[in-house]
Amino acid sequence: MRLLTGWVAFAAVYVALAKSGIAQTTWYVDVNAAPPGNGSAQLPYASIQYAIAQPSTQSGDSLRVLPGTYFERIDFLGKAIVVRSANGPLATTIDGQGLGSVALFQSGEGAGSRLERFRLINGAGNALVGTSAGGGVLCVGSSPVIRECIIEACTANRGAGIAALGGAPTIEHATIRDNHALADPLGSLDGVGGGVYVLGASGTVALTDSSVSDNTSDGDGAGIYARDATLALLRVTVTDNANNGPVFQSNDPAGGGLFSAGVGSASVVDCTFSGNTILGGAFPKGGGVAALNAVTLEHCTIDGNHSGDNIALGSGGGLFGQITAQSCSILSNVATFEGGGASGGWYDQCVFEGNCSFRGCGADGIYAQYSTVRANYGCSTATEDFGGGVRNSTLLRCVVELNTVYGHGGGALDSTLDFCEVRFNAALSAGQSLSGSGGGVEGGHAGSTRIFGNLTSGDGATIPAAGGGANSAHLVQCILSDNRATETSGQARGGGAANSTLYLCQVYDNEADYGGGVESSTLKQCTLYRNRAWLQGGGAEASTLQSCIARANTPDQLNASSGTYSDIEGGFVGLGNIDLDPLFWDAFTDDFALRAGSLCIDAGDPAGWLDPDGTRADMGAIWYSANYCPSPVAYCTAKTNSQGCTPRIAYTGFPRVSGPDDFVLYAADVLDHKAGLLFWGRTAQITPFQGGTKCVATPTVRTALADSGGALPPGNCTGSYSFHFSHAYTNANALQAGDNVYAQWWSRDPASLPHTTGLTDALRFSVCP
Repeated sequence: MRLLTGWVAFAAVYVALAKSGIAQTTWYVDVNAAPPGNGSAQLPYASIQYAIAQPSTQSGDSLRVLPGTYFERIDFLGKAIVVRSANGPLATTIDGQGLGSVALFQSGEGAGSRLERFRLINGAGNALVGTSAGGGVLCVGSSPVIRECIIEACTANRGAGIAALGGAPTIEHATIRDNHALADPLGSLDGVGGGVYVLGASGTVALTDSSVSDNTSDGDGAGIYARDATLALLRVTVTDNANNGPVFQSNDPAGGGLFSAGVGSASVVDCTFSGNTILGGAFPKGGGVAALNAVTLEHCTIDGNHSGDNIALGSGGGLFGQITAQSCSILSNVATFEGGGASGGWYDQCVFEGNCSFRGCGADGIYAQYSTVRANYGCSTATEDFGGGVRNSTLLRCVVELNTVYGHGGGALDSTLDFCEVRFNAALSAGQSLSGSGGGVEGGHAGSTRIFGNLTSGDGATIPAAGGGANSAHLVQCILSDNRATETSGQARGGGAANSTLYLCQVYDNEADYGGGVESSTLKQCTLYRNRAWLQGGGAEASTLQSCIARANTPDQLNASSGTYSDIEGGFVGLGNIDLDPLFWDAFTDDFALRAGSLCIDAGDPAGWLDPDGTRADMGAIWYSANYCPSPVAYCTAKTNSQGCTPRIAYTGFPRVSGPDDFVLYAADVLDHKAGLLFWGRTAQITPFQGGTKCVATPTVRTALADSGGALPPGNCTGSYSFHFSHAYTNANALQAGDNVYAQWWSRDPASLPHTTGLTDALRFSVCP
């Protein structure tokens, strides 16, 4: 009977609660309601914290918070509840009034505890281990979810915006801005982690689809600070955060955007770090990111960050330390000392562009592969700069181009480059009689690298400009072409290279006052061709040659030099020297391979290195091979047609006298439905012709006229031609293996007055066995 009476009593209470609207999983909060309320839609609670603290608010429940400003601080008290504003963060604010952390998770909360769609302001952090932490949000040993929140105008010594000590919170679609990690005078501690502070996380702290901006710190990590933690950033923008210099710390500050150190790592994907600054101390590091542990970046942009000032020597304007980056863009960053774009790290398929520094303007001390280092420059207040592209770095299959330094090593300084292109860089005079040197590279090593179109200049210094392509470098199997060294006093040295060691290198079409090709260098098995000295030493000045070829240089081949076992045009006194046509495959298109019958074959220094086939060294840069046959090479210049298109020659297959009969020559981007033909000859010659350039010398052979086809008129550039250069055609024209052929397409262009013709560029191909 007593049992039945209890059950009836419980049922009566349940019915009463249901009628009052209290038995529910969603509780309502309205700052404008009369307190205390009962949490129903009709009688909402007036305080968020009061609602959380109610015994009736259980894990699994939700708080629906109506618009307004709530002057309070909240603690989830270990409950797995969702606290969500009804109208979003622009309409709903929690104001901590400078009394401590605005939101607190300190009771082991997990992912079921969620704070969503609020604006949190005026937090000051809670006292913790002798300092203050978590101005906006403080997580201690907890792993809540913070979503769609704006956290701003908060302060603390550790993590002015958010601090996570232990645990692994998840932060999504958040805006963390204008928070300030201030120094703690009582503890003599500089403020760190202006936006986010993570220490000793038990799992991965995830920050996704968020922004961290305009935060400041006195110490490390103005934007984000992580130590002994695993951090994951996905689609996060970290912008305009700034460290303005330490108050107390003896070490130098690091990480304007992100600082990561200690045990742990950071994974950063599809993120942007821009406009972040690290200053103060003697050597600030990492304007964008400072990695003192393993930090990986994928598909990120590091843009416009800054490290150092006129007093502090900054390193890594964009990135510093143990970085592993793939497919990233490192752009327009500044470091006052070294590594404008990056200092240290490993980079794959990245772009370094527009960065500047005193040394290593693009990057310093990095390893990079399949990357581009472009248009970086020296910008320090020092007298001279060093390494416009990279310094003290290792590059594999990279492009180093258009970098400029007022000093030394326009493209690269004291670096190792393999299978790279170093082009159109400049090492210019810094004024005050300080000449530039090493327009392409200075110091270090380059192997199988093409160094062309680089410049160094001087203004009458005691030590003249030297090494348009390379200076004081070790070069193996490199091509140095179209480099230039100039000097106002007419003393520039080594258009291709100066003060260097060259082995198996091709040096052609370079210019300088002395040593158009090389100056004060040692060469073994190199080819010097068509270099120009404005005074003397067209091929080489004050250099030593062994097993080399020097021909077609002006005004002379060698001056104040020595040579042995070399082919030197005009003759040159020295053991084993000859003066004979080396029978280059095609010097006109810069193919310096030797043909069968060349007396340079097996005529190099008998005491020198053997060729790969085990025979005595050949003279020149390219070992003779009976099976050599080069790929076709385009040359010359096409004539722009009346529709503004540039017609071009192309090919498929390979020219042979036997084997697959698949060699076809094409013309593309020509006018539609116009007659045209292919003409070819055995010699190249660049001459003006009918408003364009004729690239083949007379006599020539013409194919039959063909129609270009293409889309229907009116005129367009959809036309094309093709011609099968077959075995039968080759044999009919008495072409044999080893013959060079030069070919070009001609076509009608009635609107191209007065000549009414079109011309493609040209193709050189060799008939192979």
